[in-house]
Amino acid sequence: RLTYNFREDTHVYWKYTRGWKGGHFNAAAALRPEDGVTYAEPETNNAYETGLSGSFVDSKINLNFSLFYYDYSNYQLFTVQNSSGSTPEFFVVNAQGVEIYGAELSGDFRPFDNTLIQARFSWLESTFTELILENTVIIQPPVGPSITKNQDLNYGGNRMVNSPQYKVSLTAQQTFPLGRYGAVTARYDGAWTDTVYFDPTEGRGLENDDQQLFLPE
Repeated sequence: RLTYNFREDTHVYWKYTRGWKGGHFNAAAALRPEDGVTYAEPETNNAYETGLSGSFVDSKINLNFSLFYYDYSNYQLFTVQNSSGSTPEFFVVNAQGVEIYGAELSGDFRPFDNTLIQARFSWLESTFTELILENTVIIQPPVGPSITKNQDLNYGGNRMVNSPQYKVSLTAQQTFPLGRYGAVTARYDGAWTDTVYFDPTEGRGLENDDQQLFLPE
């Protein structure tokens, strides 16, 4: 981490960190017998961040701004596998490619004595640049034996799981001193979060036998 101080209460910084997560065995009993125990490779992340932090107007205004970029290798995706004749199984796979970057801005404002206003905003771009998962469908026709069909599902270009594009939050607080009896504080907290997806299909579900998505966007 490198920091340059313009003055005592204002600085700019540059930071690099490297993270690592160990591999994962998918050994649930109900997994498809032909697959056996599958393994997700260890995940690494090179994280780059730069930002500015400063206080202004006698510390009545405090601002923090940051930009970040995450360079993942073997990103581990926690998802669900559906096998015919069994309950859904949670398992971990490696995404072939992801892209994550964004920014955060927060500010504290103290316009009057005992008054505090905090505002926070975040922007996140997260995309599966390449993600192909295999899906097995067993079709039972009206007559004759069942048909097993393997499908490669391409989720490239979809938004990543649990990563809303925008988040905004606000806090307003006013304290009323009561002398030797202490103080009374009134506080309001509000937050708004953009759409959140819980699977790589962006909530559309899997295709049916005719390669059609029947769930609404």
